Amino acid sequence: MNFQITWDQEKYQELNNYLKTKQDLKYQDFHGKIINSNNLIGIRTNELKKIAKEISKGDYQSFIKINNCNLYELTMIEGFIYGYLKINIQDLITYLNNYLEKIDNWALVDLTVSNLKIFKQKENQEIGFKYAKKLCKNKNTWIKRFGIVLLLNYYLHDIYIDKTLELVSKIKT
Repeated sequence: MNFQITWDQEKYQELNNYLKTKQDLKYQDFHGKIINSNNLIGIRTNELKKIAKEISKGDYQSFIKINNCNLYELTMIEGFIYGYLKINIQDLITYLNNYLEKIDNWALVDLTVSNLKIFKQKENQEIGFKYAKKLCKNKNTWIKRFGIVLLLNYYLHDIYIDKTLELVSKIKT
C-alpha cells in the first residue's frame, strides 16, 4: 500500500483494512494484556514504524487530521510520525499537545517519546525541558507520564540531570 498520499476517509479505511492483514494473534493476546486494552489489532512495533515513516514523507497533516479512531495501532502510527517529521520544535509541540489527548496507556507514551529525537538536539534542549516540566504538572496521568519519560529520555546529562532528578522525585501520582 502507498502511504505517501493525501488522506481521505476512503484511504483511511484502506489503511484500516491493510492493518488487519498484518495481524499477529499471539502478539495481540500478549500486548493486550500488558497495555490492558481490547482495542488493538496486534501488529508489531517495527511494522507500525515503517508505515509511520512512509506517511511522514507525504501528506502527514491530512492523516493526522483524519485519524480520529481510538484503535491502538492508528494512534501509535500517529505518535511515531511525530518522531520522523523534519519540523521545528514549536510546531512539533503543537502537534503533540493534540496527540496527548488521545493517549490512554503507557505504551503510547513510552514508544512515542523514544522516537522523538528532536528533543536530543542541542538547540531544542531548553524549549523541550520547559515543555516536559509543564507536562509533569498535568493532572492527566498519561500526559504527566509523557513529561516524565521525556525528561528521563533526553535530560539526564550534565546540564539538566540535577533539575530532572529533583523534579521527577517530587512528582506524586
